[in-house]
Amino acid sequence: MSTRRRTLPNFRRRQLEVAATLKMSHPSEIPPGSRSTKDLKKIVKDTRHCCVRCNMRESAARLYKTCGKCHSVYYCSQECQKLDWPSHKEKCPESERKKRVEKVFAALMCNENLSRFLQLAMVLHLGIQNSPLPAKPFTVSIKTDVEPEHIMEFARLRGDIEPSGATNPPRKIRGIPQIGKILNIGVPEGELDVIALANSTMEVERYPEHPETTFGCVAYSIGGVGVQSLKTAFMSIVPITAEVMRIAREAQPFVQEISATGETRLKPMSSDSCIEYINTTIRLDNENRLLLRTPMTEFDETIIRNSAANPRTLSDDERRNWTFMQSRMKNERVYEALLR
Repeated sequence: MSTRRRTLPNFRRRQLEVAATLKMSHPSEIPPGSRSTKDLKKIVKDTRHCCVRCNMRESAARLYKTCGKCHSVYYCSQECQKLDWPSHKEKCPESERKKRVEKVFAALMCNENLSRFLQLAMVLHLGIQNSPLPAKPFTVSIKTDVEPEHIMEFARLRGDIEPSGATNPPRKIRGIPQIGKILNIGVPEGELDVIALANSTMEVERYPEHPETTFGCVAYSIGGVGVQSLKTAFMSIVPITAEVMRIAREAQPFVQEISATGETRLKPMSSDSCIEYINTTIRLDNENRLLLRTPMTEFDETIIRNSAANPRTLSDDERRNWTFMQSRMKNERVYEALLR
């Protein structure tokens, strides 16, 4: 017996196309163009790394070398690399995927506007906006999926729309990172030194222009959930300024506008709406000025296909991915036509 799903009727497809013109704005957003694509490329290139063994920070005068196999972890010296090899040996095969995660996260954080709203999403998720700045860094995990840049391709992968009639469709689909969830998951085993690094950063590197600054330790992962995804998570220290805390306390609503119809509505500020704002901004960046377009992998596509499956037919990890994807689709307006 065929288990083929019913495809979307034409009017639902039109609703999906119209919803894809959604844009969001907020009084606290930083106007686009404050940094050019050329500036962003330079910032990403000039990002300073820490030695994975001793946490000593790289400088312009002393650039670190990477592992010769995976090119994803940095060492200040051959001695540190030699001492770290017993623990890195097991992780090395997974590190190519980790390098991709690092590249996406670096581009995301180098954009002042997206970085601001990611900080807001973390603050609102933790509910610390009405509390004094924490004396110690908090730790969270940010789960991200990569999906097609065009919403209709997303629907095709799910089986909501018939595949195109092309005989040999290209396998490589250009994707966009879409933040799915912020989770209260601690720092992965083997990365605990990042806490000590954040503590020392709080003591000696208060921003001159933002003296009241706390820090979060973030495990940023693409695809997957649980311990396996945290093995390929990219650890980073994210500053949370008093300005971000003020914006979170004021919690002014977002304005959502459907460009195709001119319809507008207000959406209250929350962790989920901050994430929707980030995802919508990335989706509308058709010229890749944010440097966040990335080729999709078979694993990325599988997560999307499974989002339309019966969860009882999935493995435990696949079912958790299904749950996260369903949650994000329910929170974001662009997917409304797929859930009706």
